[in-house]
Amino acid sequence: YYLYIGSIDLRKGVKELEYLINTNPDELFVIIGRPRDKVGRSIVSKIKNKSNVNYLGQLPHNKVVAVFNEAKALLNTSINEGFSNAFIEAWSFGIPVFSLNSNPSGVIEKYNLGESYDGDLVRMANILSSESYFKYNRDGIISYVEKFHNPLNITIKLIDEIQKKYD
Repeated sequence: YYLYIGSIDLRKGVKELEYLINTNPDELFVIIGRPRDKVGRSIVSKIKNKSNVNYLGQLPHNKVVAVFNEAKALLNTSINEGFSNAFIEAWSFGIPVFSLNSNPSGVIEKYNLGESYDGDLVRMANILSSESYFKYNRDGIISYVEKFHNPLNITIKLIDEIQKKYD
């Protein structure tokens, strides 16, 4: 299944998410989050009973993390977003991220962590039915997180930089 985690509203691309669901009826979408505006509530009421949607609502973090393991990819349809914590969480499980608009510092392509579509929703919808998630190496994705987002490694780098200033 494809996983969506986050607020369900216009700024998070709920209309775009609905488009992906409707254009990929043979793909399963697991959605975690709660609607935060009128449009989000309306779309959730339309999609939650679709045969290709498993709407879980808002969940505690420990239950959200348990859902990552079987996901093909994490979907991000936000109109504008920085470096999402959900990206790092997905990558820590070796799950690629398919992001409509957000690609912080170009890391998605640079480290082969998923796909960024530069706002091209039609291309994103077409890729979801192509099983392109198989081209990603889970161990490579996890290695990226260990190298660049492990708090211990980051702390060691910071200490090294501080020591260089005083040497």
